[in-house]
Amino acid sequence: MEIKLKKEVEQTLIESIRRYVSENMENEIGELQATLFLQYCLEEIGPCIYNSAVADAQRYVQEKYRTWRTPATPPSSATGAS
Repeated sequence: MEIKLKKEVEQTLIESIRRYVSENMENEIGELQATLFLQYCLEEIGPCIYNSAVADAQRYVQEKYRTWRTPATPPSSATGAS
């Protein structure tokens, strides 16, 4: 599965990677290295995150469906008289 990003999003992520490496690894990387790292993440890590998000969404929708399908219990009589 190929994950496509909008050009603006991709550029923002590349700059974020470059900044992270600079601030946390005391190293500077170029745009090419950051782009290759981003591609690696999208290809190798992206599908796991995507599948997890889809599973979470499925559980949420199934729970909402079960709640919707469960009939409401009638209110009990406040006086106790029938």
